[in-house]
Amino acid sequence: MSVIIGIDPGKSGAVVAIDKFGVAVDSIAADDKGSYGGKEYVPQALVDWLVDLKWRETIQLAVVEVQSSRPPEGRKSALTTGYGWGMIVGVLAALGIPYELASPVTWTKSVYGGSGKKTPSERKARSIQWARARVPSLSLVLDGRRVPHHGLSDAAALAMYGWSKYPSGASMDGRLP
Repeated sequence: MSVIIGIDPGKSGAVVAIDKFGVAVDSIAADDKGSYGGKEYVPQALVDWLVDLKWRETIQLAVVEVQSSRPPEGRKSALTTGYGWGMIVGVLAALGIPYELASPVTWTKSVYGGSGKKTPSERKARSIQWARARVPSLSLVLDGRRVPHHGLSDAAALAMYGWSKYPSGASMDGRLP
């Protein structure tokens, strides 16, 4: 089966694989125990997860949210953001997985519509509500936790954005139609 994966970068981000029917095939949260994010990045954990997914599914495309630094963030935060984002893009390229970069403004407008300015907590709540309605097969609550993981809901939305842009996925040779 063909999947498009959405990637919400960052130490509390996630990766979600969704098939053309909108069913979540697999997911990994960056900050889950033994995963690729959290306190320190572990690139091999992401590589292992993607290789396993490639054995089971045909990855048509990965949609990665573009990262940027914000003025109130410090240099260390900007470096950490850039390091994680670069690691993800590098892993995708090394594994031969075609990817597309999507700015937060572009994909959120496409998925949620123009809903005006929102606070960070309002954006997280909107994302979780959307994912529960549109991708009910995706478990948003990690083992041992009670609160839904907004990185998983954002990654699901990024994957669905990919399907809306490329309903047939990327071509088998990795080029976009």
